[in-house]
Amino acid sequence: MEKKLKIYRKYKDEMGVTLSKTERENVLNHYNPNAVELLMSRKMFTIRQVEAAVRIQSWFKKAKLRAWYSLISKIRKFAAIKIQKSWRHYLKIRVWPDLIRN
Repeated sequence: MEKKLKIYRKYKDEMGVTLSKTERENVLNHYNPNAVELLMSRKMFTIRQVEAAVRIQSWFKKAKLRAWYSLISKIRKFAAIKIQKSWRHYLKIRVWPDLIRN
């Protein structure tokens, strides 16, 4: 029992792997030390796997968001240019000739 507790505490304190109360009681009462070590290492691997997946997903989402923002910026730029062209054309055709005549 002491060896099992030592293994459990090592994983809990050093690596942050925890078990629920029922899991812990079940493991410490029914498993041998090798099985406890194996279970805790699997649990640690699962936690690391989830953390890695979260990092990859956040990087991918960030890349997609940057691409989307770049596209939106280009569209806004071209829209602004088109509006400015239309306004200048309107001024050239309608307003400036009236100002020149008066």
